[in-house]
Amino acid sequence: MTALIDLAIYGTPCGGTQFLSQALRAAGIDVGHEKLGPQGFVCGWAGFRLRKIDPDDALPLHSWRLLRDPRKTLETLPGYSHRTDTAGNEQAWMHSDVVVSALRWWVLLHERYRHLPSIRLASLDKDWPALVRPILGSVPPITSAEQNSKKRRWPLMTWEDLILLDPEYAPRARDIWNTDSTDASLHESSENRE
Repeated sequence: MTALIDLAIYGTPCGGTQFLSQALRAAGIDVGHEKLGPQGFVCGWAGFRLRKIDPDDALPLHSWRLLRDPRKTLETLPGYSHRTDTAGNEQAWMHSDVVVSALRWWVLLHERYRHLPSIRLASLDKDWPALVRPILGSVPPITSAEQNSKKRRWPLMTWEDLILLDPEYAPRARDIWNTDSTDASLHESSENRE
């Protein structure tokens, strides 16, 4: 049986789904993280893979795609280690098979749901009103127990490094990331905000 829900947000592993689901619940929108809640869901990898969410079981009134820089998404996957990049800088890295698998999941999800409007994790403060006002009729502040203000410990993975690992999917990820914004200047500012 198909349930009518307020909100469906599709994301990727380590793409900010937990943070966003907590912020939405704190604002008064009862969504599940990786599972269907009374008002909807914010779902990354586990909800689909473990079949906790079947998108055909819910008819959302509002659907979004949560977009986080794929390089930052990959860096927050469990199992990261450090290495020295081609320029001699310390950089986060992990086994290439894991990076390639996660990168391909990122690309396939964003290509599948490309028709949905996107919310950029790095500019959530700008997208928040459009996300919550249609459901609540007001715009409460963003709060979450998981806010993380740690500074970067290493330089951001380069697109060139990713392209060497996966010449087919990395350029597709870069294209999605660079074109899915209504504000071109956002790319410059979001690099250091997330």
